[in-house]
Parts: sequence; structure tokens; C-alpha cells
Amino acid sequence: MDLKDFIINGLLAALFITCIFTFIFGMTNANKPIIGLDTSGMDLAGLNSSLNDAQGQATDQMGAFTSENPVLAVAGLVLFSVWGVIKLVISSVLILVNIIFGGIGSILGVPPIVIGVITAVLMISMIFAAWKVIKWGK
Repeated sequence: MDLKDFIINGLLAALFITCIFTFIFGMTNANKPIIGLDTSGMDLAGLNSSLNDAQGQATDQMGAFTSENPVLAVAGLVLFSVWGVIKLVISSVLILVNIIFGGIGSILGVPPIVIGVITAVLMISMIFAAWKVIKWGK
């Protein structure tokens, strides 16, 4: 398998994983009981300001999207979308590693220094494996 096939397969796997998580979250939201919010103890000013900031950023992005060359705007949108999927895949892997190593530490009683060394060795080996894939295309 060459590098092009590796990248395409990785993107398809990431898309499949994203679809699975979207289905799970959608089913969870659809089947949970409706609970009324008691907002008496909540400070909604922070939420309101973050929503106003998000609205301002969206307005700025819309202005930038309509004022630029459409090809550049679509290319930027595609690149940012791909970057979002890549970040999601990386965070999914890191969360799984944290769960596994956290379980090893709490259930088996392995000291944190040993878990840190194992994690460092795993990261270094992953970096070298990625370098080998990029350099030799295998």
C-alpha cells in the first residue's frame, strides 16, 4: 500500500468513526428523558457573552466568505473541515490511551512513572513509524 492509499484509508476510517459517534450521540439525545432546567442558580451572563462572541465570529466569517474569491473560500472551508476531522481522530486516540493507561494505573496499581515511561516509548515509536511511512511510503 502506498502513501496515497494510506491517507485515503485513514480519512475514510476517520469519517466512519465520526459517523458512528454522531449516530450514538443522536440516539442518546433522542432517547433521553426531557428534564426541565432550573436556571435560578445559574449565571447565564457568561453563556450569553460567549454566544454573542460566536455570533460575531460567524458574522465576520460570512463577510470574509462573501468578499473573497469563491475558490479560495471553498478551499479554506475544505481544509478546515479536514483539520477538524484530524483533530477529532487524534483526540479519540488520546482519550482511549488515557482510559487504558488510567485503568492500568488504578486497577493494577502501576506507579505513574512507569505509565509515563510506557507512554513516552509508545509516542516515540509512533513518531518513528509515521516517519517511516512518509519516507518510504510503505
